[in-house]
Amino acid sequence: MRALMVLMLCGSALVFAQGHDTKGFYIGFSAGFDVMDDQNGCDCDYWDDEYYDHEFDDSDVDFSRSFRIGYSFNRFLALEWSRFDLKADGDDWILGDRRIYSVDGTAFKVRGSAPLGDHVDFFGQIGLHYAEVEGRELGDTWYNGRRFSYDDVSRNFGTGFAFHIGESTALNLEWNLYKIAPILDWDEDETFDVYEFAVAWRWTF
Repeated sequence: MRALMVLMLCGSALVFAQGHDTKGFYIGFSAGFDVMDDQNGCDCDYWDDEYYDHEFDDSDVDFSRSFRIGYSFNRFLALEWSRFDLKADGDDWILGDRRIYSVDGTAFKVRGSAPLGDHVDFFGQIGLHYAEVEGRELGDTWYNGRRFSYDDVSRNFGTGFAFHIGESTALNLEWNLYKIAPILDWDEDETFDVYEFAVAWRWTF
């Protein structure tokens, strides 16, 4: 967390750079942290036939990272593809009677930006993601539950600020929301959301 704050402060201090180029193909990467939130709650069979309602705790916080490529038509509109890993490290997520230990995949987004000055943009983005989820059902002990995996296509959106720190380089401070679809036999309207807070570097060429 301390390292992330240092990166944010350093990025803010660099916005005095002269000029920037926002049109063309770009590549980049991001690193940050995310929080899993069960939006609907679930009463599920748990150890010793007890019932468990999911509540947020420290184990729901994890590290995230992504690699991205895209095309910026101008300073106002861009298309972006990314490969993300929402559980790069940390404890498993406990959701109802299931333990989630891997969430990664790809995302395609459309991004619109509104300049706030010569070197700072406010942006919003919306799109779809293909998520690959792996986990294990909770059994009598933490390790003997049945393993499961599934794929999901769902929506995501986010917002943030882009600081242009050079002619072809930008540093983004961004927030993203990934809505992960039903798990196995859960009802279709049950999802869990992942909120991501990240620092992203982008280079246009």
